[in-house]
Amino acid sequence: GSVSIQQPLFTGLRTWAKKSAAEFDYKATAEELSLQKNKKALEIQIAFWNLFKAQKIKSIVKNNLTALENHLKQTEQFFRSGLATQNDLLKLKVKVQNIKLKLVDADNAMELARTAFNKTIGLQLNNATTITVDENQFKEENYDYIDLTVEAANNRKELQILDYRKNASEKNITAAQSGWFPQIYAVGNYYNYKVSSDNFPAGSQTLKYWSAGLGLSWDIWNWGRNSAESEIAKEQKFQIEKNYNLLKQNIAVEVYKYFLRQKSIKQKISINKLAVESALLNYKITANKYNSQVATSTDLIDAETDLLNAKVNLTTAKADYAIANANLKFSIGNKLY
Repeated sequence: GSVSIQQPLFTGLRTWAKKSAAEFDYKATAEELSLQKNKKALEIQIAFWNLFKAQKIKSIVKNNLTALENHLKQTEQFFRSGLATQNDLLKLKVKVQNIKLKLVDADNAMELARTAFNKTIGLQLNNATTITVDENQFKEENYDYIDLTVEAANNRKELQILDYRKNASEKNITAAQSGWFPQIYAVGNYYNYKVSSDNFPAGSQTLKYWSAGLGLSWDIWNWGRNSAESEIAKEQKFQIEKNYNLLKQNIAVEVYKYFLRQKSIKQKISINKLAVESALLNYKITANKYNSQVATSTDLIDAETDLLNAKVNLTTAKADYAIANANLKFSIGNKLY
């Protein structure tokens, strides 16, 4: 039997370069995992706010239907007393039926939003999930675009991943070029031979010996493999650098898009708040006038419709703002979970 041990001493920096490249690849993979988690967190937040919007709109429509049904009962009393016309009564009946249809649509929209939310967080699709939101906690945040772009350049995981990949590609270039250098090894051998007296004059015995030394190998010619591998590694680095610069530009555009969207929706919230206040005041005045038979059912229906639309628009703007804010924070690399 025999045993041989060979330990590389110098491999043209190949071993060190491959180890360093593997470390950078490991860091890039870890960042990819973190990025996927953050994308999932964004998906959950979007599904959450869509469910909030659908749930809130259903509640608004339901309250509107209750108010209209109360007005319808009151109008029926007016009609029996001769204080309201049949036309007023019919208009309210039609409006009630239309709102009932709208409530069916709102209920379907809520069920679809709940199903999407359940799927996103891993629950059964038909799970009766409900969410609660303290609307007093809605905060309108102010951002500076220049600060956002700087933060995105520093925090976006995609840029960090490509940066690690670029560093790994540089080490792979070194590893590919190592074939141009000699390889030096420490070599040790141990031999154990049992010989027979039949073919060995000194009689049967066991021969043992060992040797140690240095070994050197050098590929003088390998049909251009070293050059080809080096060019491949350089091209990979070049592609990564190009992708890095392109991604950086795309991220700047993405940040600007969500910055403008968040800013626009914030203005919509302010306008819709005023619209709700105005519509609510107009509804109260019109309802009082209708109770005194100073206003017609058409006036009342219009006031109800304006209030309903204003409340729905405000709810939609709040949910869209929360989604835009989440997208903006994701676009600058903030951790959402």
